[in-house]
Amino acid sequence: MRKPVLETAHLLHASSARLRLRVPSRRHDAAWLGAVRATLGAQPAVTEVRADPGRGVLTLGFRGAAGTDPAARAALLATAGIRIAPPNAHRRLAEAPAAHGLRADRRTIALGVLLLLLARHLLRSGWLAPGLALLWFLWESFPALRRSVSATGIVLRRG
Repeated sequence: MRKPVLETAHLLHASSARLRLRVPSRRHDAAWLGAVRATLGAQPAVTEVRADPGRGVLTLGFRGAAGTDPAARAALLATAGIRIAPPNAHRRLAEAPAAHGLRADRRTIALGVLLLLLARHLLRSGWLAPGLALLWFLWESFPALRRSVSATGIVLRRG
């Protein structure tokens, strides 16, 4: 027997009386959110269910202390086919891009082409040495730049 597929939801806000979740895979899916709203609205511990299909957000209101117990919340959401993702699961890819390969999006490619054209121009005009000095100055002046480059997996060490 196959297990039912549970949609992954990210916890946006939790208190004893309210729970707000984002289900990114069901964004703009009003039919699914309506079915979940009806299923959760029939539960005795739930006082209100609001759904925003445009953002894929569900807001649940709880009666009493039903919203504070994580196991009870997980069981309640499982009846509607939802599971809560671990905390910061959506940020893990952004924190370690080297583990998942470098992505060449349009901005990165455009910046690379711009830097290559600038280097070519500096080489032809005789301004390569001042250009490299300016690059070194910027590198030393902005530690955030060094951190962003080292976060991409390129390891730069001082001698």
